[in-house]
Amino acid sequence: MVKEEQQHDSSLKALDILEALKDSGPNGMGLTEVAERSGLTKSTVHRIMSALSNRDYVVRNDETKKYKLGFKILQFNGAMIESLSVRSIAHPHLVELGRRTGETIHLVHRDGNQGVYIDKIDCQHSVGLLSYIGKRIMLHCTAAGKVFLAYMDSEQRNRIIDEVGLPQRTQHTITDRSILEEELQKNREQGFSWNKMEDREDVIAISAPLFDSGNTLISAIAVAGPTYRFSQEVAMQAIPVLLETAQIVSGKLGYSANRKQPHL
Repeated sequence: MVKEEQQHDSSLKALDILEALKDSGPNGMGLTEVAERSGLTKSTVHRIMSALSNRDYVVRNDETKKYKLGFKILQFNGAMIESLSVRSIAHPHLVELGRRTGETIHLVHRDGNQGVYIDKIDCQHSVGLLSYIGKRIMLHCTAAGKVFLAYMDSEQRNRIIDEVGLPQRTQHTITDRSILEEELQKNREQGFSWNKMEDREDVIAISAPLFDSGNTLISAIAVAGPTYRFSQEVAMQAIPVLLETAQIVSGKLGYSANRKQPHL
């Protein structure tokens, strides 16, 4: 039964919707089902969901027309972030990586067609990056994003590129699919990815994958800094410590380097 909305505190309606969506699962939930579970009218749900979607608290799959919670929710739930095993396991090593490189460190999950920062270690310098936990990034023009693209099967990768395209963020962004495929192949072979001013003109980044006990890619670690300080030459020097950190964290997640090629 739909609630008597005039008697229902309007400030709680968004919470009713978010609470309904928490059980949506990986495939999301349709508008009608959200309305039924929240006890609100479809028109109210549609209005509030649109607002939540615009702020990235809710994500809509344009193909299925279904909704699910967005990673931006993590900004307001420190306990939820701490409960993510990869985050709690990786965090001290990210801190050490930041100390050794002197630059900003990100731990990134993939959420659909985008990446999401789930942890960040600020750099030691007065001038850092304007990133934050919960920020969403594109895959084709970021170092961590390329890690995810490199280790997924070609069908999934092509679907994402078909849906999102290869928007040109800077003059350095790779917008040719064949050139990107060549780079992703190289990424798999060398075990890390680059962002050479492809998302922002003034930022360079390197990223390496994290694998779990199932031999499956689950996250990526990235080191990023402004080009005037973190040049390609300096970034090259940071690659060994990045790979060492990724190997240590993956090992603590149960991954064995002696196993076969990770699942793509």
